Amino acid sequence: GSYATNGVESVRYILEHSRAAIVVVEGAKQAAKVEAALRRDALGVRAVVAYGEDREPFERGATALVRRLRWAEFVAIEGPDVTLEAARQRPGQTCTLIYTSGTTGSPKAVAISHDNITWIVRTFAAMMGFGHAGHERLVSYLPLSHIAAQAIDVYANLCTVGRRVGDDDYGARVEAATVYFAR
Repeated sequence: GSYATNGVESVRYILEHSRAAIVVVEGAKQAAKVEAALRRDALGVRAVVAYGEDREPFERGATALVRRLRWAEFVAIEGPDVTLEAARQRPGQTCTLIYTSGTTGSPKAVAISHDNITWIVRTFAAMMGFGHAGHERLVSYLPLSHIAAQAIDVYANLCTVGRRVGDDDYGARVEAATVYFAR
């Protein structure tokens, strides 16, 4: 994950360092920043996926080096069997990279393994009693650039029977992420 406040050069550095194939962004502002970082070279990025409230998240008429997709288009793409992908996972493999904001230089990456995520989710679910009643709710307030938000808001809900709180519940926003890089 990357902070929404990161500038174009920091985003370019993260794209290059992470070797991301797919970049998921929230809205037109973040999409424009990623596309500016990719103006000279695609850096191995194959697609930029935008979600959020912007009706037109990509700059009209701009030449893109990578495929541009809205979230609905992205999730409609059929992919490989996830069971086969899960079978390829090995203990200790990196699941996600979390980057610092880069206030003292280039952003620094922290590699979080599948084992780390699994432990966090199991511990959280056990401590909070998640996964048993089927009526759990989480209110998200951290951006997905924080490991706590990724682990609890995303992975814990995927692994338990949690319910995501939306705009219509308590005024909370579902889309807490700003920019997320995937390999």
